[in-house]
Amino acid sequence: MLAAEALYQTKSSHDEQAFLKAMAFLKHNENDDGLLCHNKKCSKAYCIETSSAYFQLLGAMGESGKVRQSIQNIVSLQQNTGQWFVGNPDVHENKGFPSVTAFALNCLKKASVKAYYIDQSLSWLLNKQTPEGDWGSSWEYYGIPGYALWPILQTLHDHSSKEVETSMKKAVRYILSHQLDDGSWKHKNNNVHDKQASKELQTALMLSALGYAGYNDHQESFARGIDFLLQHQLKNGAWDGGYFPIESARYEKKEYIFATSRILCLLNNYLDFQKQN
Repeated sequence: MLAAEALYQTKSSHDEQAFLKAMAFLKHNENDDGLLCHNKKCSKAYCIETSSAYFQLLGAMGESGKVRQSIQNIVSLQQNTGQWFVGNPDVHENKGFPSVTAFALNCLKKASVKAYYIDQSLSWLLNKQTPEGDWGSSWEYYGIPGYALWPILQTLHDHSSKEVETSMKKAVRYILSHQLDDGSWKHKNNNVHDKQASKELQTALMLSALGYAGYNDHQESFARGIDFLLQHQLKNGAWDGGYFPIESARYEKKEYIFATSRILCLLNNYLDFQKQN
């Protein structure tokens, strides 16, 4: 899904066949409700985040109308508190992490579909913000604060109120205050093992979140972060993403696809900004 988004945003004719194959794969793996899960083992179930990201991409392509009923299925899964639960059967400890609700809201916004409880959703998200300005972290969601900041700042960017403005400013202060001297971000999660998301992936997520607060106001921070990413691109063209932070001797998931895809989208957006200024 993330690779397909990166291929679409960069729009290289050289990669068109890869993009079409990726979209055909995603279409083939829709369940009976038109939703997606994250692997074949849970193909009959759904993941709100994976499905929402898929529908956001279709919305960017102008194809939301073709999956209107599937998007309505996401609407129907909203709780009357305003939040969504992830649905992913592999998530056991934190089914209602704030990123899930943000992904759903962003999907509906892209498709011009209204949630049942939009006011409750925003209030729920704002109330989940920590005193420091982030939305916390959870190992089932990569164990890093940038993962939630990324979709939540997209959500806040699409709404306007004093409360939203205050929340956005608080989040931006958090992001800027945690940038390291080399331009990167690094948050070590609480797991005792060595499986961690890389600085490259964390930097990409933090910069992606910061982008929704505006490039003009944070050019110095962006320049330092982008420079760090460019210096750490691997010889094969990818970026190291580290590992998904699951404590298991039998399971290991490298995150280079996630990191490379997110960085490509980030660089594409950054180049568009530079061309316009």
